[in-house]
Amino acid sequence: MTAGKNLVNAELAANIRHHLVLSIVGTDDALEIGYLRAKKHQEDNIKNSGIPYTIIRSTQFHEHTDTIIAVQGLADKVFVSKIDYQPIALEDVTDYIVQFTLEEPKNGTVEIAGPTRANMDDFVAKYIEISGKPLKSFFLTRTANICIL
Repeated sequence: MTAGKNLVNAELAANIRHHLVLSIVGTDDALEIGYLRAKKHQEDNIKNSGIPYTIIRSTQFHEHTDTIIAVQGLADKVFVSKIDYQPIALEDVTDYIVQFTLEEPKNGTVEIAGPTRANMDDFVAKYIEISGKPLKSFFLTRTANICIL
């Protein structure tokens, strides 16, 4: 909180014309998660600062799939939710950041996501299939529709 307040004070003193925040789609829906509560506080801090801003809420990055496998894997199993999932490529996120940086501040929130929406377990299964990584011994254990961020 202190860092955010210090940043706002420095930006006001420097007459910053556009503050961009990269945040997460669904932040408002999972405030029981500390990280998302902090992202919401970051968003609100800028919204209430008087500084022109654009909040970009993104879905998870495609590049996060290795982490899903590492964190949700155990021995030869990967436990993955059937939750709706619409990952976006990090390169596309950077393109959006550049685009919004060059535009006038929205003084609001925009959401970005990848072009394809499916169950998370389908994305992970396809990744394991085509990645060329030695994951052929893994098999997916599809779990209930639980929220995994």
